[in-house]
Amino acid sequence: GETNGDIRSELPNHKGGVFSIAFANDGRNMVTGSGDASVRLWDVQTGEDRGCLRTHNGPVLCVAISQNGDLLASGGGDQVALVYSTADGMVKGTLQGHKGAIRSLIFSPDAQTLLTGSEDNTIIAWDLETFEQMVTLKEHKGTVNCLCFSHNGALFASASDDKRIGIWSGHDATLHEML
Repeated sequence: GETNGDIRSELPNHKGGVFSIAFANDGRNMVTGSGDASVRLWDVQTGEDRGCLRTHNGPVLCVAISQNGDLLASGGGDQVALVYSTADGMVKGTLQGHKGAIRSLIFSPDAQTLLTGSEDNTIIAWDLETFEQMVTLKEHKGTVNCLCFSHNGALFASASDDKRIGIWSGHDATLHEML
């Protein structure tokens, strides 16, 4: 339908500031991450809080949902990324390897890989079958604030406090260019 900029619903259940938000491709479900260390699932159409996942030991700074909608990931000030099943909210994998807060994360389009970017200036690519590190990328000289994949997964980009944008191969994580 038509929108006019009015607030349709308020989502009052977080006890701290909301730092991250992501929509599922279905346009109906959404996930939020908060300073209260929680991740919440929402039904956008009804405003229903579908559940609170309180598994971080610090603020949740970034969240993402896989393109197929099966997986959810969160990263936080506790230097940990968690991968959950959206079906039951259970943690499928705990990803530890960063030495600073995780500020960004994204699923590959095929949901086989998760990228995490951190205040430790690195990007880690994680295998989502084994939940093991595939590679750690150390080309940035500042916090990695943002990550995104091209639609087909052939490339991904990273943006950092070092004022540079990295363009990487989505297949083998080699650096194509630093802008």
